[in-house]
Amino acid sequence: QHILSLAYAAGDLLVLWALVMILFRRLSEQQAGPLWWLFGAFSFLLAYDLITSSLEGFSSLTIYGTLREILLSACILSISIAGLRQLLALSQPIPGAGRYSLAGWWETARLMMPYLGLGASFGILILSLIQPQALSPLMIAIWVSLILSLVILRQVLVIRENQRLSGQLFQLNAELERRVVERTEALIAANQELQERETRMAHNALHDALTGLPNRTLLIDRLEHSIRRMRRDPQYSFGILFMDLDGFKVVNDSLGHSTGDKLLIKIAHNLRSCMREVDTVARLGGDEFVILLDGCAAEKYLVDAAQRVMDVFAVPYEVEAQYVYMAASMGIVPGIPDYVEPADILRDADLAMYEAKALGKARYVVFTPELRASALDRLMLEKDLRLAMEKSELHLNYQPILNLVDGTVSGFEALLRWRHASHGMISPGTFVPIAEANGMIIPITFWVFGEAIQQLAAWKKQFPAIPLSIAVNLSARLFSQPDLMHSIDQLLAAAQLPPADLVLEITESAIIQDTSVAIKILQACRDKGIRVHMDDFGTGYSSLSYLHNFPLNALKVAQDFVMRILPGGENSEIVRTIVTLARDLGLEVIAEGIETPAQMEYIRQLGCQGGQGFYISRPLAPEEAGRFISRHSFSRIQNS
Repeated sequence: QHILSLAYAAGDLLVLWALVMILFRRLSEQQAGPLWWLFGAFSFLLAYDLITSSLEGFSSLTIYGTLREILLSACILSISIAGLRQLLALSQPIPGAGRYSLAGWWETARLMMPYLGLGASFGILILSLIQPQALSPLMIAIWVSLILSLVILRQVLVIRENQRLSGQLFQLNAELERRVVERTEALIAANQELQERETRMAHNALHDALTGLPNRTLLIDRLEHSIRRMRRDPQYSFGILFMDLDGFKVVNDSLGHSTGDKLLIKIAHNLRSCMREVDTVARLGGDEFVILLDGCAAEKYLVDAAQRVMDVFAVPYEVEAQYVYMAASMGIVPGIPDYVEPADILRDADLAMYEAKALGKARYVVFTPELRASALDRLMLEKDLRLAMEKSELHLNYQPILNLVDGTVSGFEALLRWRHASHGMISPGTFVPIAEANGMIIPITFWVFGEAIQQLAAWKKQFPAIPLSIAVNLSARLFSQPDLMHSIDQLLAAAQLPPADLVLEITESAIIQDTSVAIKILQACRDKGIRVHMDDFGTGYSSLSYLHNFPLNALKVAQDFVMRILPGGENSEIVRTIVTLARDLGLEVIAEGIETPAQMEYIRQLGCQGGQGFYISRPLAPEEAGRFISRHSFSRIQNS
């Protein structure tokens, strides 16, 4: 009996140890509450068993009997409270869960099995205390078997639950591994896409989007590398070709920008194919290309490379079922140690290229220091030209135009002159192209219109009986001015002159830049009564095939033909052909550059209605022109 009591106490200690281990798992308050009550119950039971085992045979001691009853009652009460707490916890709804299912009730029963075994054990214990004779060894064996069965069932259920949880854990691990693999593959794909995008961005930052050629940024970088290498290695050399397409704007305006882009792509391909792999063919923008020739600076080699580029344009380009002939002007610059910055060598190549254009286009020019000096002079002239009108350095001279039929003065051509404060007289051939390039020609031409019309009005008052006219050269740059006709109307109205007294002279090259706009402007002039003459006819783009489309009143034969007239010579036939053409089209003919009596007589015999030149008179100041009108109004030119 004493050994059995000690076994009870040892069992209590084991249960307490198990409860302590469970409580140390940091359970939630809902889970730990019943366990704390169980812990207290078994603590009371342990005390009860210890007192019972130590006082065996002293049951007559009343005080200890009372203490045992108190401890046993506290144990039973604690177990009851633990069960009640557990039932209350199970009865509370789980947030987000619905009604209990069969699986939920089974889970509740499975959780309650340990408490059923404990309850049965304490039930037997209490029964043995109250009625010791009621429990036979068979009943005790049955109850122990039942309790062991519950324990074994609980253990089996736990094992199956662990197996189920292990299977779920395995599936979750497999799913996690699958997702990790998928995520890794997605990250690898995203990283590859990002690298490709960065590569494309880096390529686009250094290459032209249309042609795929290196752009200005990459060209500058390679030029810097070549300059540094040349400074380190005296044996190394390089050179560049700066190229601009001739007439590309006409292609864009006539065939459209889409066709122009396709043409640029083909030209870029051909330029790459005619150069070495080590050379750099770059597009600066628009129709400008630069070729960096690596490892060579000899002029002969650079010229040979330029000639290969010229050969690229020897055949027409087929673009959208149309054949387009192109040409290019090029500037050549050998690399020398004097160059420090890429901008310097590009500047000189640009100067040489513009010199090629000035010499007639479709050619190449090798840069020389004289070109740079000329460019600096041009820059200074451009600056001074902007101030010339404010300083009253611009003025007009007037060259008489004779009526060759009766020898009277029919009018004057207003010629612009610039008397520079320090350089003296500057030729129009020098400053007019500068004004055309920087846009100063627009305000200058409007000023010329105002001065010439006012001067004609003064002559008309002085010689009211003489039908005089004034001719003003019209730049193609003014075609873009929407107020051109309105401004001319205002000037004529202010001077009280009829539109027929004004003659606009325009060259073939100016008309050909934008034929449709030119025809529209010239037709508006004709509709208002303003006369239109084609100046320097025969030296432009040979527009004989569509000359009838231009609203013209007269053709002015270029002085280059008239000055070289010889009886029976080539120029004589050209002038004769022009006169015949004009007669067939119902146009007048005015000959420029008459310098000898023989030229005067020949022009008159061909049937030219008008003429001007040094033989008749040089350009005159306004006062001298007035005296010329007085002398020649009613006299005829005498051959002498």
